Amino acid sequence: MKEFPTDLQLLHLQRLEFLQKLKISWSGCILRGKIDDSPKQAQLFSKRTTLTRSFVEQHDPELPSSVKLPSSLQKLELECFPDIDTPSWLRSNNLENLKKLYIRGGLLCKLDEIVAVNVEMLQLKYLSDFQMRWMDLRSLFPRLIYLEKVECPGLNSFPCDQNGVWMRKRRHQ
Repeated sequence: MKEFPTDLQLLHLQRLEFLQKLKISWSGCILRGKIDDSPKQAQLFSKRTTLTRSFVEQHDPELPSSVKLPSSLQKLELECFPDIDTPSWLRSNNLENLKKLYIRGGLLCKLDEIVAVNVEMLQLKYLSDFQMRWMDLRSLFPRLIYLEKVECPGLNSFPCDQNGVWMRKRRHQ
């Protein structure tokens, strides 16, 4: 469903205290040349969205103001992200254990204010509208040791090799 995760769904995810890996996939976007936007899929999407909205409104009208992902997360994969801006649940300050962040496809244009300073591995794939300066990315992820970018034309200035990979050089002692 396009509106995933809602505040209620995030609240339920937060209760999974030991959740270490999470992959969220949204439908209806292009990923590696494929698209799932058929009329049947659109009809199902519309029905699910309506059900989700009414469920949230009827069952939990007073959610806490700061719902976020579980602090135990170490790996997060976002596939076909439907929005252009960084979601509020990625800007929360409880992602201190997040080491791996993979974003594949979707409409995301930039990462800003993300509080995941311990991310060591970052993968950005098939993000045609994503724009970011190398120095801005490095300041968001100061512990970054590995970056992979594939088909992200707005990141051509990144110091990656011919395969789209950047690795921090080890310091010799």
